[in-house]
Amino acid sequence: MRRYSISKRHWRKNFFKTKESFSLVSLNLLAFILPIFIHLSIFSTETRYVWIVAYVMLAVYINFKNWKCLGTALLAIVFYLCALIPTAFKHLLDDGLYVVQGTIIKSSDNYFIISNSKHNVLVLGSNLTSESKIIQGSLVEVKGNLSKNLSYIKFDKTFMLSNSIKYVVNNPVIKKASYQTRSLNQLLNAYGADKIYFSRYWSKMVFGIGDSQIANTKARLINVSHLLVISGLHFDLLFYFIALLANKIFRKNKASLYFVITILFCYVTLLNSFVSAIRSLIMLFVKHQKNIGNYSFKYYDGWFIALVVVFSLNFDLVFSLSFIFSFCCSFILLTLNNLINIKWKILKALIIFALIYLFNLPIIAKINSSLNLLSFLFSIILVPIFEIYYLMSIIFFWSVEFMNFMYYVLDELLNILINFSLTLTVKAYSSWLLVSINVFTWFIVLSVISVVINNKKIRQLA
Repeated sequence: MRRYSISKRHWRKNFFKTKESFSLVSLNLLAFILPIFIHLSIFSTETRYVWIVAYVMLAVYINFKNWKCLGTALLAIVFYLCALIPTAFKHLLDDGLYVVQGTIIKSSDNYFIISNSKHNVLVLGSNLTSESKIIQGSLVEVKGNLSKNLSYIKFDKTFMLSNSIKYVVNNPVIKKASYQTRSLNQLLNAYGADKIYFSRYWSKMVFGIGDSQIANTKARLINVSHLLVISGLHFDLLFYFIALLANKIFRKNKASLYFVITILFCYVTLLNSFVSAIRSLIMLFVKHQKNIGNYSFKYYDGWFIALVVVFSLNFDLVFSLSFIFSFCCSFILLTLNNLINIKWKILKALIIFALIYLFNLPIIAKINSSLNLLSFLFSIILVPIFEIYYLMSIIFFWSVEFMNFMYYVLDELLNILINFSLTLTVKAYSSWLLVSINVFTWFIVLSVISVVINNKKIRQLA
């Protein structure tokens, strides 16, 4: 076997050999994500320098691999700036007393967000009530003190950025609240509303609609909030379940695939939080489509296509927790699955699960300001349970009584886990700078390990 030298004399030859073999993603797709780092660098304050470094490193890497792909990057940046500039430099209203009209896009007990053609407005108040119930999708008219100064707001900075909030309304008076004709949100909120546990979990788990403080608090106390909302894991399960049924109808795999994708796309349009669902849908399509024309999809192509699509839909989604969790965890899962070569699948799954859990610790600490010492064990126990409940919630949606009982069982299980681990919860504080450095470090380390393993394969073939 020929020696694979790492001396200075051969470093260029070895490097370019690595370049030729290490091709798990299209360079043009890599070039298309450069605007994401520009957006993060412009609008992040605490983590700006992390993203600037990431941008420079990625641009240098693309230049070394194929400098012609920088033309694709330039085209992507031009499109990004053309879309950003008209909104970024829009004239803001002066502070004062205003009447704000629009549609509720997010609501809770002490706030809601109004969206209209001009801006998104955060409405704060301790008693946000009206004759008609305020829910997502409601048409409202609110009178109050409008301010563009958001610095004093106690909400997390990422919450403000991810929801594109430009103003805040204090001392609000709700003058009018109504529902859109045949409002889906109204129907979903009303469905099974007389059943305590069904109304607490069903719409939240299936559509991401509703903001049950009880359910959110219980999930947060044992650090499993991510299981309560629609995740890529839920969506993958639904995909394969529908595919199992579709394969009995269609003889051709392609026809079955397109049928399933169409059904799931319609489902995605009904979701409140669609980031994980769109990511999973695109990745599943790329995985099973395998190629378009003469181009064969590479290992990471689906992930990068999903990243570009979600960012294009709304630039500010990169600041949302669902975006951070979904794309970071899925990338690490893809990479570890490719790197770890163990015959025992259960052991491999546990190792990957443990590493993803370690990656998520700074994010969990930032969100909850605490860590449950048994949350890793709870996650292992609850992941399959929540997957089963998600599928049951869709299959047995028509049986409110049955699902109300099943949600009662789930609620009691969460109570048991909370009481069991109440004394094992410790205070833990994190910052978005720490979270960003953690994300950056994991991405770099995993990329380097991938190159090292790739070089090892080259030595074995040489």
